[in-house]
Amino acid sequence: MNRIMLLGLILLTLYGCKTMEQMYVEDGYRELKGEELKAKVSGSTVNAGRWQDTYAADGKMSGTSFGGSGDYSGTWQIDSNGKLCIECANQYVNGCAKVFIKDSSGSIEWIEADGKAYSVKIAPAKK
Repeated sequence: MNRIMLLGLILLTLYGCKTMEQMYVEDGYRELKGEELKAKVSGSTVNAGRWQDTYAADGKMSGTSFGGSGDYSGTWQIDSNGKLCIECANQYVNGCAKVFIKDSSGSIEWIEADGKAYSVKIAPAKK
């Protein structure tokens, strides 16, 4: 009997859990994808406070981890699913990020391939 109660409690707990993506959407965010995402990041700098990346229009990227691993570089592209995918050789989270924007405020939330989420600012890259 205790096992059944424990299983029921686990299922109720899991049922009540929402993904970060679901919480963003419920809070008025929408996911940026494809050409819209490409236009937003190409030629721009993304600043998360703990790190800052610059995405060149030619598909190259570079960045700095403040208080962490230092400088890194690699490439970026928009994949066939419309996601921003990053590949770096030196101490960076490789894979595809999810980017959400709240149109009413312009707030942007960034979820790395490893699941870590950051509130970011995106601005044109300095030349």
